Amino acid sequence: MRFYYLKITTALLFFFVLVSGCTKNVPGPQGDPGEPGKNGNAKQTQVNSVSISSNTWLSEDGGWTAWIFTQDLSNEVIKSGDVEVYMQIDNVWWALPYAVGDVFTEFRIEQGRIVLRCFKIHDGPPAQPVTRNFRVSILEPLN
Repeated sequence: MRFYYLKITTALLFFFVLVSGCTKNVPGPQGDPGEPGKNGNAKQTQVNSVSISSNTWLSEDGGWTAWIFTQDLSNEVIKSGDVEVYMQIDNVWWALPYAVGDVFTEFRIEQGRIVLRCFKIHDGPPAQPVTRNFRVSILEPLN
């Protein structure tokens, strides 16, 4: 009797493997082409790569602070736009905020400048940041 159940189980398992392995991806019919996209409602401004040297960072409030100055940060951008800041590490660009362990690098925006801050959430301030490249992307709403 045990041999009979083993045979049935093996046959069913083989059947399920065979059926599940035979699916084909047949593309469906092509739909009608859509309308071309319209102009967006934001103007994108790129601030070219800015190198911030290690000695530019100032010790402040248990962390380190540096600034990127740009005239493209208007009140309109602060109120209704978007700002992204990227930091280059080993030829790879990383979006801020960025963290390794308990050391964080973040930013905040003010009119005319971006304030970068590097801090450690445990055990006091981190070591002074090394020289790094930063990039800024600003999206300003169009009126």
